Amino acid sequence: MYGLANFVYMRKVQLLYKKTVLTFFLLLMSCLLFAQNKRSVQVRGLNAMVDYMDEASRINQLVYFDLLNFSQAWLINKERKAPNYWYSKISATSRTKSGSYAAFPQVKPDKEGFINDYDATFLPLYRAKANMDTQIRTAKITNPQILSALKTFTRQLDSMVSGFKQLVNYVHEKKFTQDNQLLQAGGIIDLLTPLFQQYKTASDDLYKQIETYYTAALKPVPSQAVIQQAKKEIWQIVQLLTDWEQQLYTDDDSHRLQNDKQLRALYEAGKVKDSFYLSKTYGYNYLSNGAFPHSRYKMFYSNMPSTIFWFKTDTAYQNKQLQRGVDNYNKYVNRYNWVIHYYNNFIENADGAAMANIHEYSMKMAADVGMDTAQNVLLKKPRIGYRFGLVNPSEKQVVVTNTVVPVDTVMRNTVATSLQQVQPNHTVYLLDVSNSMMEQGRLDSLKKAILYLVSLQRDVDRISVIEFADKPQTLLHFIACNNLPVVTESINRLETKGATNAADAITKGYGLIDSIGFYAGVTKLMIITDGAFEIDKRTRKLLEAKQKSGVVLSILLLSKYQETATTTYFNKLIKKGMGQVYTLEQNSLQEVLIQEAETVR
Repeated sequence: MYGLANFVYMRKVQLLYKKTVLTFFLLLMSCLLFAQNKRSVQVRGLNAMVDYMDEASRINQLVYFDLLNFSQAWLINKERKAPNYWYSKISATSRTKSGSYAAFPQVKPDKEGFINDYDATFLPLYRAKANMDTQIRTAKITNPQILSALKTFTRQLDSMVSGFKQLVNYVHEKKFTQDNQLLQAGGIIDLLTPLFQQYKTASDDLYKQIETYYTAALKPVPSQAVIQQAKKEIWQIVQLLTDWEQQLYTDDDSHRLQNDKQLRALYEAGKVKDSFYLSKTYGYNYLSNGAFPHSRYKMFYSNMPSTIFWFKTDTAYQNKQLQRGVDNYNKYVNRYNWVIHYYNNFIENADGAAMANIHEYSMKMAADVGMDTAQNVLLKKPRIGYRFGLVNPSEKQVVVTNTVVPVDTVMRNTVATSLQQVQPNHTVYLLDVSNSMMEQGRLDSLKKAILYLVSLQRDVDRISVIEFADKPQTLLHFIACNNLPVVTESINRLETKGATNAADAITKGYGLIDSIGFYAGVTKLMIITDGAFEIDKRTRKLLEAKQKSGVVLSILLLSKYQETATTTYFNKLIKKGMGQVYTLEQNSLQEVLIQEAETVR
């Protein structure tokens, strides 16, 4: 009897112990889950700040390009009256009707519910800030260093926006007609120029505070280990590019070749490791789904050859009014920001809740399709802003004596050597000189890019140039590229006028090629335009027939605002023959022209 009672007692003790252990374990798991959820909410708050900084960087880019064009107009108009050079990307007449504006009192819709182009341009920034404010409150981010740096950053951004509004008003209200000495225009340039450096300082400090807090208090937990390992692989490239950016910001371009070599080594080592890191992640076999970790990993690497790799040979000094170091840095920034864009795309995969929301899944649906809903959120990295600094014509540029051959000389020699190895080529340029080519200095940049390339080509290489606006006109007819005085004089004569009539130019271009007769080399027809134009049936028949003739056809679109039907047509047409369709979303003028000249088909 005693033994039975003792057994029952011990059994109760064991059950109580197990129940206590289970309760403790569940409590511990609840605490860990609560802590992880709290951490995820906090990191989302920090990422909302990064998203706000990204939208701010786009405004910074807009201000930079408008100020670049504005300063060019200022310099030209100091020598002669040229009112057509005054330009701003913000349209004085465009209106938009989409989205809700009620939450943004600074947006003033008209009676029909439309908002002007200026408000439409800034609306994504307003939305990012509103989302950030909500996330900060939700996450209860009270870190004084972060909030202080955020306040400074916002104040610097507001100063830039305020100065930019003066620029836009100056252009749209045509104040240059009364500003005879251009003192007001010069004042706007003087106001905006230092704000770029102040913006960068504030941006760097804000992200430093965000990153410091994240590293100290919000380190990722062990879940999603494969994503974190893949992130470390990608981060090696991001860190190299960040160090490179810091060098260029101090006008130190002496590490270009070394950095490029290291970058390409990291690229080759990392691009093939998606199966090593991510073969067990959700959606690995669905290659066409751009939301899955492995596909975003691949996108990060596949983007690099068309963006950051081109910086190695991007040496043309395209903006003479800018200090060389400033111009050089800004070329890098454009490419750097594309890499960061794809880095952030990959980082988003660590936040299962956000990814489910993007794809309109409930968390249960997300889990059912294999999406990781652990929500182990990782920190994004913001895009960066541009520099600005005009060359002071009253000061002589300082010549730095160095035993090392200048990087731009090395690059010119590298390109020239490469061009020596290809077949002789005759390029017929069809150049759009319609009025819109004046915007953002497109025509001036095009002139410089062509002259840079021609200066590196041989006497066996030939150039023809047909300008077109309302109607086409031949400026150069089968001229040897080493005849630089003739080529330079003709290219420099290009001026904007009229509308875009590409069809007649295409007919004239092929007619010019037919008139040459036999040429012992590759013949190319290259259309360069920023206009949206239609191709009539007659011209389409000509293009399709000539695609079988051996003449290489390429087209470079300088603006993203193209007719979809036209771009679709050209992409299909190119596949029937030889050539390529380029856009300046991923390339620069100089890169495209060099690539075309180096390509042997």
